[in-house]
Amino acid sequence: MAIRIKFTIVLITLCFQNTHAQEIPDWVKNRPVSNTYYIGIGIVSKNQNNQNIYELARNEALKDMSSEISSYLESIINWEVVEEAGIISNDYKRNLNITTHNYLEDYELVDTWEDENELWVYYRLSKNLFLDKRKKRIEKARDLSFGLYKKAKEKEDKRNISESISLYLQALNSLQDFIVESVKVDFNGYVINLESELYSSLQNMLKNIYIKPDKLTYYAKIGRSVSEPVSFYIYFNNPVNEKVPLKNLPVNFSFERGSGQLINKNTTNEFGTVGCNITKITGKTETHIIRCELDIDMYKSSDLFVIQNSLINELNIPYADCNIEVSNLKIIAEFNELHFGNKKDINYLEPAVKNFLAKNNISFTSQSSDADYLLKLDVNSRQGPESYNIYIAYADLSIHLIDLSDQNEIYSTIKKNITGKEIDNYEKADLAAYNNAFKEIDNILPELIKILQD
Repeated sequence: MAIRIKFTIVLITLCFQNTHAQEIPDWVKNRPVSNTYYIGIGIVSKNQNNQNIYELARNEALKDMSSEISSYLESIINWEVVEEAGIISNDYKRNLNITTHNYLEDYELVDTWEDENELWVYYRLSKNLFLDKRKKRIEKARDLSFGLYKKAKEKEDKRNISESISLYLQALNSLQDFIVESVKVDFNGYVINLESELYSSLQNMLKNIYIKPDKLTYYAKIGRSVSEPVSFYIYFNNPVNEKVPLKNLPVNFSFERGSGQLINKNTTNEFGTVGCNITKITGKTETHIIRCELDIDMYKSSDLFVIQNSLINELNIPYADCNIEVSNLKIIAEFNELHFGNKKDINYLEPAVKNFLAKNNISFTSQSSDADYLLKLDVNSRQGPESYNIYIAYADLSIHLIDLSDQNEIYSTIKKNITGKEIDNYEKADLAAYNNAFKEIDNILPELIKILQD
């Protein structure tokens, strides 16, 4: 009897649970609408391997809630202001959605429901609570930014421009979550839009930074370094037209035209001067242009959003250019071509070698004092065996390249027993050996050019 009663109770319980599981709540059938709460509904499949489906469902609900909040915030934004600021609306919406999700808190779980396939969760967040906390974050960001702005002004007045730039950008960074939301402050008896004031103050200061090259033109040879640093003078032109040298200002050097190897970062000294060491010119254009530009990236925060970064990139950054006139390298060449130990009136390989080098911007000179390099090319052929009217000649080839600035040999190669075969006589075999020697040279010359110019 007792066993029958227990079985009946279990059966009734299972029937009740099964009936309850089939009841779908109204919030699953129709998304709730509320004037007092933001709503987030999360739905996940139960087919999730080794994952906490309740955590996954909550994350989906918070994404849904963020989307609802962002839609509201987008509805109260003046999009004309966004466009006038040069901001792409899709970038702004993406930024808004990220910051909204990052600051989600104080949400509460209202209900859950599940069947065999899915889990549903229902979260909500008080609108008044969210907007009140958002207002406090704006006020905190405003106070921090305004304090940095005033410090930036003080540094600017003292002509500590490098620190002033840093402070202006820190102040802008403090407002990046609330860009174009018209954050206003009282300053010297006036109500100002803080972000607009920060941009205009920074841009006006940058307009008074002047960069002047020490020389308009420098000279160098392709494949060589510039013999002296390319120098610039950087100063601040204050209201009384007094040139104040700027120290500790980071700059970036680059090839605006041409190419080469240079040290691209440097900082001005106490006299406002800064130099760039160009270790090699590799471009083939006659006039290279070196640009010296204020390195604004050195002041940027690593956590800048895309929008703020793009706005900073729109600033007019001071720069200046100077020219480097590039001339060809000069080589003095020594060709020693022997045919079976004898020298002919005309060298066979010399014209082709010189023609190739000339096409690659290498000039030739007969004066060692005017040369950058010495090229030595030696070829000597000798007779080999003869059999059945087949004559064989061998040629030995050596090439040496010497840097005359320090007398160091920078390239050397020797090829022995380059074979030439012909019928009838040794003269033809000698010519065949020389032809094969030129094929070896043809493979070597591009390597020489690379050594000289790269």
